[in-house]
Amino acid sequence: MALISLKKSIALVAWLAMVSFAGAQQLTVYPAPAAETDPLHNDDFTVKVRKPAGPWQDLYEYNIKVDEVKDTRHTVMQASMCSFDFSGEVEVAVTSNKNHVNTARIRPLSHNIIHRIEGNTVYFKLAKPVNLSVEINGDIFHNLHLFANPIDGFKVNKKTGISSISDLACTKYRAVS
Repeated sequence: MALISLKKSIALVAWLAMVSFAGAQQLTVYPAPAAETDPLHNDDFTVKVRKPAGPWQDLYEYNIKVDEVKDTRHTVMQASMCSFDFSGEVEVAVTSNKNHVNTARIRPLSHNIIHRIEGNTVYFKLAKPVNLSVEINGDIFHNLHLFANPIDGFKVNKKTGISSISDLACTKYRAVS
């Protein structure tokens, strides 16, 4: 009898662990802007993200400007920027539509993000929110700025109209109209 109870307890604990882990995996991808804002798009990269083994989701690649300074001259360059929100772990695929990928560097280097290159695509995993620069073939100016944000904790109480932003340190409240 005790053996059956022990097996049920182990099964229950395993099921609870799977359910709590699955709930921790969240991914929020934002829709592309309206078609009339297409000049905001940069075609240098195609960026996709997914939960482990889940379906790939496309990100919108914004066109941004960066400034190269040489001596006293400023040269404005075009780069790319994407963002998404997540918790848990995600897989990221960055495809270069402009150049063949010989090398890739993911900065800041202090994060030691391991990546692999397959054809023109760089694959890597993230386990925590981070802001990155993905550089292809040593090009630091036509790079991808990737903002992998935490899931937004902003919630509005529909009855009171008071919002709360929770984090590990404290909860702040403010009235919303």
